[in-house]
Parts: sequence; structure tokens; C-alpha cells
Amino acid sequence: MVRMPRIVAVSDVPSEADGPGVRRARLIDEGSGAGGMSLERVSVEPGARGPEVVGGDGERFLYVIGGSGLAGELPLAAETMVWIEPGDRLALSAGDDGLEVLVAGASAPADR
Repeated sequence: MVRMPRIVAVSDVPSEADGPGVRRARLIDEGSGAGGMSLERVSVEPGARGPEVVGGDGERFLYVIGGSGLAGELPLAAETMVWIEPGDRLALSAGDDGLEVLVAGASAPADR
């Protein structure tokens, strides 16, 4: 039997906590194992500063869908992928053409 993931929250709203010019679309998948997986799409308008992407205790990465900008001091362009290590704190900022990224992660198992 194939177990289908269960979607527990979906939103696509301006993110006031992140400042003007930022939108988040969030999907949280509880049915994918210990702690689950998460996927978030973050859109940052041209020239705006976005949220900080923080490495947690599990695996995370950032994929640039389109646009350009920075993650911390790392330059970002379309189709760039950045592995996010535990303890990393990378502030997003958009270039002149805006920035759209996916941030994906999976929690570490409790026995690690």
C-alpha cells in the first residue's frame, strides 16, 4: 500500500514579519517520517530584503526558481542550489529582477 502524504497547511500570503515585498507559500507535509518535511516558496520583490534562512537540526536546501540576489554573501541566480548546514543563517536579498526560491527541509530523526 502506498502511503500518501497529508497536507496540513497551505498559505500564500504577504509576510509582514519579513518586511515589505516578501510573499511566502508554505506546504507542510506531516506524513513523510520522523518530524516530517517542509517546502516553502519565498518571493522577494526587486531590491527588497527577505527572510533569513536558518539551518536547523535536519537537512535543508535552497533552490532558486528565478531572479537573482544574495543568500548571506552567496550570489544567487536562477537554478542555483545552496545546501544549508545546521547553524547557517543566510539572509535573503533580491536583485533588480526580484528573487524566487524554494526552501526544502526534513527534520533529523530523534535518534541522531
